[in-house]
Amino acid sequence: MTLRGFLPAACLSFMCLFSVFPAIAAELGLHGMALAVGGGDQPDTDDKNELYAAELAFYQHTRSPRQQITVFVTAAKLHSSHAQNDTLWAYSIVPQISFRLPATLQTKVQLHLLLRALGPSYISHNHLGERKQAEHVSFQAMVGAGIRFGPAYGHELNLAWRHYSNANLLKDNDGWDFPLTLQWVLHF
Repeated sequence: MTLRGFLPAACLSFMCLFSVFPAIAAELGLHGMALAVGGGDQPDTDDKNELYAAELAFYQHTRSPRQQITVFVTAAKLHSSHAQNDTLWAYSIVPQISFRLPATLQTKVQLHLLLRALGPSYISHNHLGERKQAEHVSFQAMVGAGIRFGPAYGHELNLAWRHYSNANLLKDNDGWDFPLTLQWVLHF
């Protein structure tokens, strides 16, 4: 699937969910949902990777006005430009910590840094392009920055680098990188 084909479908789906999902999500105890698209060159290969992800935030704890911990469940389609082993799915449960800078009254925008680490993931295949993982177990990591905006800072737009690997727990640990990922989060 190309980015051109994914974006219209994702936007339409997200907008349909946006109109009815917050009320349902409140009943289910969810705290937000997100869409992410991204990709870029895979280091040490000629492959170009793409990522398309849908995420739900099922736990959230505001530790202070500047720190928030959120746990996401993620379904991501990972794609490589390589002729073989070009697609797999990754399903993750991943904690994220956000460090917020103080918002200004003039802009009504809040800047933040975010970090995800050691989110256990099930991967549907062991190969993506030229790279290999030993088993169907991996971990998701992400580091990025973004802005929160809108009423009660209910919207979030992030740029991040995302990585999947097995943290060298198993012998084959090539890892898969998505150097530039755009994520839109809707908080409930």
